[in-house]
Amino acid sequence: KTKGELERELRLPVIANIPRVKNRKSLNLSESDNDATVVEAYNSLAADIKFGKENNNIKSIAVTSSIKGEGSTTTAINLALALSNSNKTILIDGNFKSNKISEVLKVNSNKGLSDNLKLENVVVNFNRNLDVLTTGSIAENSISILDSKEFDRLICELGKIYEYIIIDAPALQAVADSKVLSKKVDGMILVVKAESTKKDIIKSSINDIENL
Repeated sequence: KTKGELERELRLPVIANIPRVKNRKSLNLSESDNDATVVEAYNSLAADIKFGKENNNIKSIAVTSSIKGEGSTTTAINLALALSNSNKTILIDGNFKSNKISEVLKVNSNKGLSDNLKLENVVVNFNRNLDVLTTGSIAENSISILDSKEFDRLICELGKIYEYIIIDAPALQAVADSKVLSKKVDGMILVVKAESTKKDIIKSSINDIENL
């Protein structure tokens, strides 16, 4: 229920505490009629990633959760927006079962991650410092895309262009995609919905990540 309880139970740092937003009209919280403290919470999360003493070599980050509906997509979108205030950032939709990013940010989703095309043909510009890569065509087997040498080369190529790569990943307990992504990125953010997700489920998710 609280940040302190989470840290005691998990023995891991809580790097951000995002206030719950009621009656939100969009997952892009910067354009909603929300309290400024919510946007500032994401700015604080971005600052922790940029300046945290253990985060010097972290460039690619997958944002996930234990189960659906905890807010990982909202976090991925708004973290990418916060980082793009001063850093060249790309937001990748790695959630093939949901792919909400194109709808929320209103970007063209006809071509994307699953289409195996040149970057200039699939990356869409959102603002001065933020580009978006959607899932593209519907893929029957998303694992075959994520667990491929082509995806490894893509992340490597993006790392030469962008300062931060943020990937919206599906829930760990729903599909295996996030487990594959955990081996492809520098770090993972696990989103926990307060007063909702059970402790044992969260601990199981952390064990899954650490075992990989």
